[in-house]
Amino acid sequence: MQHVKLQQCKYPIVRGINPTHTGQGSKQDPRITKDYQSRVGTLLWLVASTRPDMAFAVHQLSKHLIAPGPKHLQALTQALRYLKGTSKMGITYTRSTKDADILIAAADADWATDPETRKSIS
Repeated sequence: MQHVKLQQCKYPIVRGINPTHTGQGSKQDPRITKDYQSRVGTLLWLVASTRPDMAFAVHQLSKHLIAPGPKHLQALTQALRYLKGTSKMGITYTRSTKDADILIAAADADWATDPETRKSIS
């Protein structure tokens, strides 16, 4: 959280943010865009290593890397708040073979939930 400057962040993600293609980010300061790209890149690393629960949100945020608007910045901040609030969760890798034969899995399916394309996402 130090890299993304949200050490004091305490609240989990708030529902209701729907960042869509608004085109509002094209006139933004390039430093804001660069910062957005850096933070989303950090989230991509987390998704790939220990936080697959963030995959959908990070996928949505990464659609707007070129010209993020205010809604995208707000959604990014909420994703980071969610991570701060759930920092004790995630996949942990250990060398223990005690439970090597146990497989626990979950699935989540949707039907046309992307409001822009009406395609299934999972």
